[in-house]
Amino acid sequence: MSTSTDEPRPHIPYPWARIHGNPKAVAFFPDGRTIATTGHVDYSVRLWDVETALESSAPLTGHHTHTPVCIAISQRRDHVLVVTGGADHLVLLWKIRGAIDHLAPRILFRGPSEFDVLSVAFSSLNNPQYVASSGTDGIVRVWKTDLSAPDADSEPIIKIPFPNTQVTSIQFSPTHRDVMAVTCTDKTLHIVDATNGDRKASFSSYTTFISGLSWFPGGGRGAFAEGSDIHTFAYKSNVNGSGRVPTQVNGSRRSLSYGSVNANGSGSPFKPGGITTQPDPTQGAIIKSDLPFIGHKDSITTISISPDGRFIASGSRDKTIRIWEYTSHRQVGKPIKLDDGIRIVQWYPYSAELEPTLKLLSVTEAGDIRLWDLSYLETEDSVEVTKNVSFDIRKLLQTVREEFQDTLEYELNEVRELHTRQIESLQQTFDQYRSYTEQRFSDLQGTLYEMREAHGAAISQLSDTISTLNEQQEENLKKGLKNVVKKQDADFKEVKELNINMEKKIDDGNFEAKKEFRDLKGTLEQIVNHLKKTAGPGAGRTN
Repeated sequence: MSTSTDEPRPHIPYPWARIHGNPKAVAFFPDGRTIATTGHVDYSVRLWDVETALESSAPLTGHHTHTPVCIAISQRRDHVLVVTGGADHLVLLWKIRGAIDHLAPRILFRGPSEFDVLSVAFSSLNNPQYVASSGTDGIVRVWKTDLSAPDADSEPIIKIPFPNTQVTSIQFSPTHRDVMAVTCTDKTLHIVDATNGDRKASFSSYTTFISGLSWFPGGGRGAFAEGSDIHTFAYKSNVNGSGRVPTQVNGSRRSLSYGSVNANGSGSPFKPGGITTQPDPTQGAIIKSDLPFIGHKDSITTISISPDGRFIASGSRDKTIRIWEYTSHRQVGKPIKLDDGIRIVQWYPYSAELEPTLKLLSVTEAGDIRLWDLSYLETEDSVEVTKNVSFDIRKLLQTVREEFQDTLEYELNEVRELHTRQIESLQQTFDQYRSYTEQRFSDLQGTLYEMREAHGAAISQLSDTISTLNEQQEENLKKGLKNVVKKQDADFKEVKELNINMEKKIDDGNFEAKKEFRDLKGTLEQIVNHLKKTAGPGAGRTN
């Protein structure tokens, strides 16, 4: 089969820049049907249908107070996550479900006035666990993508500092979701662990700024631009225990650097073109290729690696876009010439729902946006083979994904049912214990009432008994006193009669006998008076 024309064809003109101002950043939705643009004059994020060039849903507005300059997008099962950052010192996490269901964003970070956000990234294109940002303060911040927290400034799970520099770009590895590549204005490239801040490896160009960072799909290789050249690198997470890294990799010459640098930025510097000895030389290595892609006439500002890893697209201040084949290191086709310097190039994503195709989105400094059809890069046979293989792989991945989701849902349902049964059992046990406790409390209340009634009856009976005893004692005392009084009255009467008899006798006797009689009478009267006092007023009187 012959190849098709070697000229790229714009897929469709996009007049977005003329409507809302030049976009500063763009990103495809993972399904390839929608593209998001930001950096507009109204500080909005606009969502566009790729085929029609019309806005596909309501814009994300009202929260950024200055121009957003970076954006990243990731897909979850029922919604899309969008993270934006810019010159208003804010990092915002948006949740989009459908055309109009846009939740208010969660504020991940609100920086000081002198701070600008330069880059944002998700840990994966689907179901991301982490989202990160970097900026002019030289700190990479990492958060979990949990939207359940309230809308307030969120504390990152980790802050990774890079002292005395600005972090211009961050990219998560597509296969190692806790591994991140970082470029800085001090002309360095770092591989870091996004969960603990450990620097796995570092590289310094010592000549010019590193720009246009991008990973290959496998995650073990990447590419970056130095000036007008593109270099590829391999990241080795562990080298041999002797501390030596081979200078030949796959038959090509390589220069490399490796070492361990603490999360706070301390550690010995890396030397260009050689090995730096570190306390732990088995930490990792960045192996830079000595076979660059050469052809641009001015600094490269952006690069992007195709979803299948075969091609590298680059844009430059020389107003050209160039396509490079990775395996042969050759430029494919003619440069795509435009009227202004290139700000962004980005490959069209592969999607399980869409036919695989080679398309490239480009944005110039003047805001000219185009989607290029690059099918001329392949022969018709290779296109068919690639499409078939890719389609089969996508079908297999889709089947595996569906089986995994079904298995996961089944296991989740099993766990959910188990938890439901456990909760029901616990609820039943709790209800039984509550019923038992309530019954026991009721029984105790009844026993207490019975005891109170019994004690009251006993006390009442005892009170009645005491009252009866008191009455009996009082009656007996009265009776006793009456008997005493009667006896005293009888004794007094007897004494009185005796007195009368004696007076009669005395009247018949002498004077001395009369005197003795009076004395005896006085004594008897005293005794009688004493007895009357002793008997009390109830004893009566004796005449």
